[in-house]
Amino acid sequence: LTAGQAPHNDPSRALICSADAVGDVHVHALESDGTWGHCTTFSASTADGTPSLCTSLRMRGVRLYCAYSTGHVRIFDLVSCSMSVQISAHARWINSLEVHPNGSLFATASEDTTIGLWALTETGAAPKVTSAGHITAPDALLTGVAFCGGFDKTHVAASAYDQAALQAWKLD
Repeated sequence: LTAGQAPHNDPSRALICSADAVGDVHVHALESDGTWGHCTTFSASTADGTPSLCTSLRMRGVRLYCAYSTGHVRIFDLVSCSMSVQISAHARWINSLEVHPNGSLFATASEDTTIGLWALTETGAAPKVTSAGHITAPDALLTGVAFCGGFDKTHVAASAYDQAALQAWKLD
């Protein structure tokens, strides 16, 4: 579940996004009468029919970032209600996704024991995603990822299913 302001800075409409049991992502808007109206649904279907569950999602501005059980990340445009980009981020299930407050970086944490750091750049009509690095956390089934470290969020931290301690790394 993630929530945010409606695109175009409309303060009267809040958006909420969630994924269902088949992986579809639903976007709803809070209407002026206090009810939730359905805006759009982004399908979880894949080209080869592989089941794909949405495991983590975050909304930042007009972008909706979604991580999937297939190791993919899809970024949707909430204005045009279309997918902007899809990347093969990990070899295994992604358990967590977080967007840096500056909006130009996001991180994913996966069962494959890695944190992926990804740079998002706006290039004309569609954003472009490039790898900004991977951090390995040996023998750790990663379950969470967050940016931390003061106002500038200079570190990335991760939690693991079978470990009591958090791990953190300084961003370069």
